[in-house]
Amino acid sequence: MTFAPTWRFPPASPTAPTRRWSSRRTEPVPRRSGKQTKAAKPGAEVLNTKYLIVGNSVGAVGAVEAIRQIDRSGSLTVLSDEPHFTYSRPMIAEYLGGECSLERMLYRPPDFYETNRVQAVLGHKAVGIDFQAKLVDLDDGRKIAWRKLLLATGGTPIVP
Repeated sequence: MTFAPTWRFPPASPTAPTRRWSSRRTEPVPRRSGKQTKAAKPGAEVLNTKYLIVGNSVGAVGAVEAIRQIDRSGSLTVLSDEPHFTYSRPMIAEYLGGECSLERMLYRPPDFYETNRVQAVLGHKAVGIDFQAKLVDLDDGRKIAWRKLLLATGGTPIVP
């Protein structure tokens, strides 16, 4: 029996173990035929892009700049569960203390995405990835079809 290479992100939970990522599949994923895998569910909106970056931190901004150096015209989409553009998380304490402005917290100017022709899908989570069909499932039922994918979601620091 074979399984399609599909990943379902684990739900965020306060009782979830610290290490959530594993290279071993813990439960089998039902096999899907080629037609089912490559087509979205009827009625689901599918966005198409050449480059998809999941995450919107300094790594994603660096990836956008690097992609635009080698490909000025390819479609590029950034997906983030946060409803706003990338900012410096370490500066949150300075902002709350009145030591810096909101504009200073931004990694790039507000027009960075428009200037680099980036379609930003903000405020939505990726809930699954089908690597065979090259589709990312969003929390609102939409899908994003991609040719090249970068997972730039960052990490979670642990306290020893």
